[in-house]
Amino acid sequence: MAQLSLSDLAPELLLHVYKCLNNIKDIVALARTSHQFNKIWKSNTASISNAVLSRTIECFHDALKLVRVQQNQRKSDPDHAMLKRNLLLLSNATLANKTYPKIAEDLSQLRDVGMDTDTRDLTQAFYRIWTIATTSTQPELLRPSLRQSKPAKLMDMFEVASWREYELALERLLCSLQKKRAPIIDEDSVYVTEQQWRTVADEIQNVLQEGIRP
Repeated sequence: MAQLSLSDLAPELLLHVYKCLNNIKDIVALARTSHQFNKIWKSNTASISNAVLSRTIECFHDALKLVRVQQNQRKSDPDHAMLKRNLLLLSNATLANKTYPKIAEDLSQLRDVGMDTDTRDLTQAFYRIWTIATTSTQPELLRPSLRQSKPAKLMDMFEVASWREYELALERLLCSLQKKRAPIIDEDSVYVTEQQWRTVADEIQNVLQEGIRP
């Protein structure tokens, strides 16, 4: 009896194999092994990508909303839209993973008095406030979106926006002291400036104050 290989499996099973992979690198490697695997990948790019990335990116649905807004800010080649979407998801997740531990450390004093904010809350706040800031920084357009959030979520978003503003200001200062140019912004990225983060943080404060006025 001839020994069966992976490529002898039904397309439905091969699709399931794809969705059980650990990362995009493994997906690309498998797609390059044969024409059959490449065809399955091209026919199911979105579903495979979502299945794999949803396990590796925390708060995936919030991350996906941000990327959709980012991609709407510029024209994208339809043939490469999914690839760019995946790259943006991973790039944004890298920044989120780098940022929230620093914010959590700054919130240690709040934890001492019983105000606990876990990393998932901060990651979710990071994606939500980044989405809002990318959409618009005009106060009249920001407030309706912010008013839909609960006070606790607004506080998390305020911490994130304030931290990002501080971090970008620090980068600018260090570049100035070291007489280096500011980091070059990739034309494919949707960049939120220091001033935009400040505007969003100010509007969150205004919305929070509205809630406590008699």
